[in-house]
Amino acid sequence: MGLYANTEATFRAELRDRGWVELREEITAADRKIAVNAGNAQTSTKVPKKRGQRPDELRGTFSEQAYTIALLKEMIVAWSEDDQPTRENIGKLPQWMIDQLMEELDERNGGRTAEERARLESSSAEPFETDDEDNEPPGQES
Repeated sequence: MGLYANTEATFRAELRDRGWVELREEITAADRKIAVNAGNAQTSTKVPKKRGQRPDELRGTFSEQAYTIALLKEMIVAWSEDDQPTRENIGKLPQWMIDQLMEELDERNGGRTAEERARLESSSAEPFETDDEDNEPPGQES
């Protein structure tokens, strides 16, 4: 047992009488980064201070649905459908299935952090402060 996530360990979520989904057990920091970037990318816009100046902050709302679908895309190893588990196909699942899969992942990974819960539950646009030269949201360094 080491510090790195065990990306080989999986579990199977049974979805009532509708099939199953096999997921990796441990969410990595890289998985979260991909999901957060997907959530931020949906609506973030650059806001300049004054005309002719570089933007100094990003404003936008965080898309919980884009975050969730991107995270599930990273975590799903296999499923009972014939089609591949692409973001588009994951987005076609009924909401109760998405909720069940996320609950099972949260249980195995200690739940979401307070920051993640606040961000996902927030419906207002919050500024993303950045000192990054390219003015990307946190976690989107090139």
